[in-house]
Amino acid sequence: MTLDCEDGAMVRLRRHVFTVATAVVSVMSLALTAYTQSDSGVGSGDRETAYKRVINDPHPGPDAVIEAAGAPAGVARAGDGSLLLSYNVRYFGDDEGPAAAAWRIVSPASRTVAQQAWHANLEDQPDQYIGVRDGFARWHRSSRGAESAYALDVRGKRQKVTASDRALGTRPGDIVLHEGMPARFYRAANRTMAAPAGAPEYVDFALDERGSVWFVDQSQAPNRVVQQRDGRTLTSTPLPKPYANGGAVTAAGGTTALALLRGGPSGSVRGAASPGRTSSSNRCPWYCGRCRTGGCS
Repeated sequence: MTLDCEDGAMVRLRRHVFTVATAVVSVMSLALTAYTQSDSGVGSGDRETAYKRVINDPHPGPDAVIEAAGAPAGVARAGDGSLLLSYNVRYFGDDEGPAAAAWRIVSPASRTVAQQAWHANLEDQPDQYIGVRDGFARWHRSSRGAESAYALDVRGKRQKVTASDRALGTRPGDIVLHEGMPARFYRAANRTMAAPAGAPEYVDFALDERGSVWFVDQSQAPNRVVQQRDGRTLTSTPLPKPYANGGAVTAAGGTTALALLRGGPSGSVRGAASPGRTSSSNRCPWYCGRCRTGGCS
């Protein structure tokens, strides 16, 4: 059986979605196990009391912070299946009060391997973690705009990450570290953080396994789906009518899928970044950037 471009893209996307769905089930199972492991005794439902206990403690323990948080704020998966669960504690309805944060690393056997907690600043952006082959990478930006990053192995040992002072061309194996403002990727081979060469600083972007950068160029109307490598544009495709704007983007196998939006840059989202059937009010769930086809009916 032969497949044309659209059919081939659909097969790859479906396989990709199936793989992601399987990983999500595994991640959530381990995350639930990790969540139930905490034994600090804070289980009465009095979150405000738990918050005050953590904030007033000069050196809050990870278990106390995790119990006060109630649930993970993020989950990252390493190459061996270990998970890093991140937690944030903040007062209800207060964007400027004191806060606390923690992370916990859980082995594939659902055992807590390492954990750490600290007082945090709510005005800073929350820490973001990604899973890499041999552990995890963390990105942080303070309220004053200062960036920092470090890596953790699966045992929780901290390792230095070098921040490049210039944008770099992406390679196979690079991973998105932070989207938007600023755009950053992580190179595990030499533990380096950098901006992707050629991509706008503000852009949400994706990296495929070939090292290509995919993003939506919002400087033109309609927006265009752009594929770049080493700062060189390989493809630039306008979004299909009537969708003039694009949202979150993902990529795999030389193909990208993204959300499609109507109206202005802040218009309503009309589809998710994956293929599949939709309701009559949501008829365009995906767009294949390489094949220049979409899922519109």
